Amino acid sequence: MITNAAAETEQLVEGFRRSFEGEPGDAYDYRKDFWLTKPAYSVELAAIVCERFQKHVELWKGGSPTANASWLAYRMYHGLARDESSDTPIISLTEVGPNGEFLSLSVNELRGLVRHQTALVTSNRLAWEPQARTSGAEASRQVAFTRNLLDYYMDARGVGQVLHNQLECERIVTTGYTIAGWDANAGRNGRGDLWVQEFAPWEVWHERVRKYTDCKVWIARRLESRWDWIAKLSIAARDPNTAPEDRARLSEKAERLKGVTPESGWFTAIDERPDSSSEDDDRIPVLYLLASPSIACPDGRHAIYAGPDLVLQDGPLPYDSAPVVRMCSAEFIGTSRGIADIWSQLAVQESLTGVLGAIVTRIDQGAVPDIAVPEGSTYEPGGLGGNNLHKFPEGQSQPRHIELLNIPAALPQVAEMLVAYMEKGTGINSVTRGAPTENITSGSMAALVQAMAVQFNSATERAYTQAAEELGTIIIKILQRHATEEQLVSIAGADQLYTAQSFKAEDLNQISRVSIKVGSPLMKTTGGKLELAKMMLEQKVIQDPREFLEVAETGNLTPLFKGPVDQLRIIREENEAMRRGEQVHVEMTDDPYLHIREHGCELDTKARYDAPYADRLRKHCDEHYALLLKTSREDPDRCVAYGYQPLPGASALSAQAAQIRGMGQGPPPQPAAKPRELPNTEEPRKKPGPEPKPPGEEPSTAAPAMPAPAEPPKETV
Repeated sequence: MITNAAAETEQLVEGFRRSFEGEPGDAYDYRKDFWLTKPAYSVELAAIVCERFQKHVELWKGGSPTANASWLAYRMYHGLARDESSDTPIISLTEVGPNGEFLSLSVNELRGLVRHQTALVTSNRLAWEPQARTSGAEASRQVAFTRNLLDYYMDARGVGQVLHNQLECERIVTTGYTIAGWDANAGRNGRGDLWVQEFAPWEVWHERVRKYTDCKVWIARRLESRWDWIAKLSIAARDPNTAPEDRARLSEKAERLKGVTPESGWFTAIDERPDSSSEDDDRIPVLYLLASPSIACPDGRHAIYAGPDLVLQDGPLPYDSAPVVRMCSAEFIGTSRGIADIWSQLAVQESLTGVLGAIVTRIDQGAVPDIAVPEGSTYEPGGLGGNNLHKFPEGQSQPRHIELLNIPAALPQVAEMLVAYMEKGTGINSVTRGAPTENITSGSMAALVQAMAVQFNSATERAYTQAAEELGTIIIKILQRHATEEQLVSIAGADQLYTAQSFKAEDLNQISRVSIKVGSPLMKTTGGKLELAKMMLEQKVIQDPREFLEVAETGNLTPLFKGPVDQLRIIREENEAMRRGEQVHVEMTDDPYLHIREHGCELDTKARYDAPYADRLRKHCDEHYALLLKTSREDPDRCVAYGYQPLPGASALSAQAAQIRGMGQGPPPQPAAKPRELPNTEEPRKKPGPEPKPPGEEPSTAAPAMPAPAEPPKETV
């Protein structure tokens, strides 16, 4: 009996598997009707794919209100003429009106605001947070390497620019796509390489779904080199392992590709149009069919078509899922169709163009004043140039100028009002545009105002972050599966110095997915980071002025926290080593307070019940304490030099230790002389001489009496 949904699904899949293997049964074989399960290299499937994509392009040529709004925004953003049959950029004043009597001045505020929106989101470096399957030391090493590897692909391989272009496309035409893949014949020495490209919505068809995350099938158009494909097919035809019947088929396709004509139905009006002399064009459009594995198509589908009857490649999907990433910040409620916030500013931009055109027209028509003369005057217009001598006939009045240059004050005010409305509608303020108003009086206020702009565009940032996370995960998954040969990359270490490193798929096997650390809006602006750095400088958290200068120049706060982060990483690696029973050494440069506290936190987990591991933790903590105690007694200044404080009472202990160290050298230490006792300050110091007698016994102050002469001795008889 089926007891849960998982068991039910497993039984259903097993039933389909038996059906695929041809086991007897009464199950309906849907594979003969489902278009994705057509046989490999099926021309019938190629015709279906080409037809679906061509209908998609026809819809984008103007078959829906959404497409019309997208093209209007596209043309206005790029400063193109309103006439859809022309791709001429507006680069000068344009004459408009029935007779060309008016001038039109196009000041593209829309483009400037969108560019500022894009810069707000993409100006900060993505803080990658790879997620490992385990918490071991090897996983920690792979996490650090993956973070640097993604930075390499973002900078050196142009993935960052791809995301930027995708966001710009999303801002204007509702949706941007990015597709990644693996080219087995590219890269260093033909070891394979990753490719990543952005796509506009008219270049990507996907199945109709209510929720986009349910989508599993995509068709994308990509321009590729016909000669690269001819070389691939020719090499495969010469491979001795290729069957003879396949060799002829591959050679025929290579011959056909030489003169293939691009399908015109795969292009939109604004898109690249194929040249009539297509044989001389090295780039041809090809359609990629990407289908994620599903219960109806367990292996997925990956096929490439150069035409309805020309299949270049066909087979199961070589990835975990279709490597397609969509970026869309807003959708029509109840649908999966995107909507662009900037559409609400199109009418405002058009109004601004009209107001500025009225001002320019007045200047154009009134800059050179008209001349008023009486009826029947003999003055000729050509004779009214500057610095000429004019003679007035008798009885005629002097000509006068008619000033038409006066511009009503309302016109400039309306123009300013429209610009302010567009700034409010897009969340872009004066600080973001680099021209703060007078009420911005401090750096803290400017940072706060700029942070408010970031927060206003949080939906756009959320879409960008989700797309970047998904693309980062796809890149790692592709490398895990296909990078079987050594790949050489240039990795930037923690010291920002680049070194060449090689890796293979197994060097990333501990990574499950990639996320991005998102901070507060204030910390995403250079002003906010600078204010934080100033506070840290005042609190003496920043010890080296060069660190503050780096924050001011680059907005990078990493150098301020590099030391503590490295210490915590070492502690985690030591815990993992002790868990495996390995010996861990104590270094003088270790912060003993941090190590003892963090190692002790392991005993607050289930590790306390692992007796060998718990004993090693306690012994290691005792070693840290013993070294701290010894250094505090013998050389407390060394503790301070290494960045931690000696134990309390270290000064007295150090003095005693110095005295003990000196006892074995030179003459033995002499006992210190007995200190002279100071007189009692409570009693007056005694004067020299005889002590005074008590009252009444004082000697007389008269002249002293002479002593009596000595009597002669008596004679004895």
